[in-house]
Amino acid sequence: MRFFNTAGPVRPDDHYAIDPLARIEIDDVLSLIRNKQYFVLHAPRQTGKTSALIALRDLLNSGKAGNLRCVDVNVEVGQVARDDTARGMRAILGILAENAMGLGDDFPAGVWQDVLASVGPESALNVLLSRWCRANPTPLVLLMDEIDSLVGDTLLTVLRQLRAGYPQRPTAFPQSVVLCGVRDIRDYRLRDSSGEVVSGGSPFNVAAESLRLGDFTKAETRQLMRQHTEQTNQPFTDAARQMVWEQTRGQPWLVNALCAGACFNDKAGRGRGDGGGAQSGGDGGERVGRGARAPAAAREGEAAVGVPRRGEAPEDRDRDVKWRVAMRPGQHALQGILGASRAYSNRDNRY
Repeated sequence: MRFFNTAGPVRPDDHYAIDPLARIEIDDVLSLIRNKQYFVLHAPRQTGKTSALIALRDLLNSGKAGNLRCVDVNVEVGQVARDDTARGMRAILGILAENAMGLGDDFPAGVWQDVLASVGPESALNVLLSRWCRANPTPLVLLMDEIDSLVGDTLLTVLRQLRAGYPQRPTAFPQSVVLCGVRDIRDYRLRDSSGEVVSGGSPFNVAAESLRLGDFTKAETRQLMRQHTEQTNQPFTDAARQMVWEQTRGQPWLVNALCAGACFNDKAGRGRGDGGGAQSGGDGGERVGRGARAPAAAREGEAAVGVPRRGEAPEDRDRDVKWRVAMRPGQHALQGILGASRAYSNRDNRY
């Protein structure tokens, strides 16, 4: 039985879902890829970015979008390396090779360690991608998730190596690269290991577009709720549907959390066919406060801007604003989650 998802990427077999490809304007995305463009996809946390990348990867590998191959990699594994580029690059190349193996391509796994040992972290990603593309004439599309989780020199060397290989695409470098994160990486003011701002413009100034993944529309929000009704025969009243929209404005995590709290996490809402909690337009917010947790961005709290917390490096302060929201029971908790999410969505993209 499917349910409202509040943790991790959407799996349509397990979760009520809106087609991720429809949410990213897939025709525009495919046009960029076919035109050999590099671009950025960004949005606040818990919006569906990773789900969109997974769906895009599967579409490209299916052959339905042309003769292309695609691999995705979550580079967050390199975050702890910070300015240790050798450590960061080892983590990134290792997970890239594993993901490629999972898609039936063993080439990176067979060479990445030798490449790293021979050319060093400053060129390893560039050389590996170049050799990989030369070994297979099918154009490669690379999707890099959580790009803005990287810090300092590790982020800098990844972006510079991608830019350096850009002129060699598509025969000796990926035809298209998509960088996905919370912010538009083109606007970053990067700092090196000494803390100095890196001059000379963005290290990823080859990006042709910056696409932002939006929230659910009102129609999509109701479509998601309708999937639950079709599966369980538990209806949402007009008042309940309107309450969900007014409280969330389509923010995907909030929509799912509010509906999960009303339909599953509260005992009164688990009935099938009698309306249960889904019928209520007034206390669904009470239920989500007790039955669902806010995303990390809404739980951790907001440090004073410009002042690192104890034990926190300045890069952490600049990279992500933390949210302090007391999880009070009832409607107050929902309001806290909503306030944090809206503030998080509206803040600017300065690094």
